[in-house]
Amino acid sequence: MLARAHPTAPILDDWRFAFSPAPCLVALSTGHPRLPGDRRSIVTSEIFLISEEIGWARSFSRWYRLGRRFDDAAGDY
Repeated sequence: MLARAHPTAPILDDWRFAFSPAPCLVALSTGHPRLPGDRRSIVTSEIFLISEEIGWARSFSRWYRLGRRFDDAAGDY
């Protein structure tokens, strides 16, 4: 699994797609090397590869491991 190939990549929980002005993810990040903290709200740089099935995404600047996807019905934000 690709997520295992990048075990230190930050984890994105409650993530969802956004545009700012390019495709990106809005999420709660844990383990980000430049934005410390647990479940810190972030907007990624441009996302150009993503696999929900495998659980990873690649932005312009780094790999991310995908945690739980945001559920609008749960009102997590």
